Amino acid sequence: LDGKLLFNGEEARFAAWCLGQTGSPVIDAGMRQLWYEGWMPRNIRLLTASCLVEGLGLDWRKGRDWFEHTLIDHDPAINELMWQNAGFCGLDTFYKGLLWEDEK
Repeated sequence: LDGKLLFNGEEARFAAWCLGQTGSPVIDAGMRQLWYEGWMPRNIRLLTASCLVEGLGLDWRKGRDWFEHTLIDHDPAINELMWQNAGFCGLDTFYKGLLWEDEK
């Protein structure tokens, strides 16, 4: 994100993520798709989770709650475990270091 994010502060960063205004094209497209369609592909779910936690430094539980609110295929067990993993407190640590920003 390196200065491209127009919002400062935790709540503003979270709002930018929810609205698809982070400055990362793939993240923004995924978050807009989530809002308009109530769904996004699994790989984009993983990338947006990584962005929220690693890139924006926000609590994984905020993402969990947003996905619960917006996903039409919400499954409480799957959503909880996915977000725990994204927050590095779950069973699977493969999320750490996912590349969600465009390489230059």
